[in-house]
Amino acid sequence: MSREEFDQYVLPAYTRFPITIVRAEGSYIYDDQGKQYLDFLSGWGVSNLGHRPPSVVEAIKNQAGVLIHVPNVFYTEPQGELAKLLVDNSLRGGKVFFGNSGAEANEAAIKFAKLYGQGKRHTILTAEGSFHGRTAGVMAATAQGKVKGGFDPQLQGFVHVPFNDIAALQQSVDESTLAIMLELVQGEGGINVASVKWLRRLAEQGRTVFITSHVLETVERLCDSVAIITRPGRLLWNGDNTALAQDGSITLDGQEFRALEPLFLHLTGERYADLNWL
Repeated sequence: MSREEFDQYVLPAYTRFPITIVRAEGSYIYDDQGKQYLDFLSGWGVSNLGHRPPSVVEAIKNQAGVLIHVPNVFYTEPQGELAKLLVDNSLRGGKVFFGNSGAEANEAAIKFAKLYGQGKRHTILTAEGSFHGRTAGVMAATAQGKVKGGFDPQLQGFVHVPFNDIAALQQSVDESTLAIMLELVQGEGGINVASVKWLRRLAEQGRTVFITSHVLETVERLCDSVAIITRPGRLLWNGDNTALAQDGSITLDGQEFRALEPLFLHLTGERYADLNWL
């Protein structure tokens, strides 16, 4: 199929490079002309173990030979085992919601925050330059005009503050503030790293729920008992169950866990785990 024919049938949701990939192996991808490329993209982190690693290929074959898909109205052992692995190595006492996209994980975090606020508080602070997804809710949370263009009116309840600006943060937090949602390292906004001083101040915001998204990096210790450790291949969080703030909640892209297939998840602390959102 030519690219022109492809464009006839596939919506142009993304700007594509003029390359048609036909196969991949290890750290390399190959186009339909036989040209080799070193893959720095790795499928947004999905292929973080490389393309077609033998152990992953074998695991997929074995699983496909037993069970491919089960709707979430039934129990399966692998899902429970993965959730246990995540909780035991992160927010003990918490629970996991598995989704299909980072936007879905972030939407889940917003819903948990609103359930926790019980309508008494409703404002969610996000950082300028942020990117939290393209669904209606997290698009409103995203502080980039290029993402929101053409989709007004936006969902209300989000306030955007300058990234790493402590004074602006203090001025924006009030009695209506429910949550603070941010990327620890902004990607779409231009590789901006949250300062430890700013994160410490965020962690001091009392009753606010703290939501993080797109976690791939390492952040040094924030207080005596809490640190985020997210190097590739390692599990997330090292510290007590309070996460970053007293009312800690966290949502993740699940990048470290996307070796077999794209996996996105919301991991919530014990304080929110039993909130009824069905």
